[in-house]
Amino acid sequence: MICKVVGIRPVSFTDGQSGQTINGTSYFVEYPDDNVQGVACEKLFVGANRASLLSYVPKLHDTIRVFYNRYGKVDNIEQHVK
Repeated sequence: MICKVVGIRPVSFTDGQSGQTINGTSYFVEYPDDNVQGVACEKLFVGANRASLLSYVPKLHDTIRVFYNRYGKVDNIEQHVK
């Protein structure tokens, strides 16, 4: 998926089931979608343990390409050059 980063928020919370502290970053992105008037928006979460494995760490207003694993979680992010 190719999208534009419109927001970034550091995240830290405690998992209600395991009691484990989860750290990471939420990326808020927008992208064109034929089923939406205007643009579609969503939040992508990248855990701190996964962040060091990314090809590229997005910055605000970057256009990125997002890859997902078979579980639907962010697997990798690359900078998209037009």
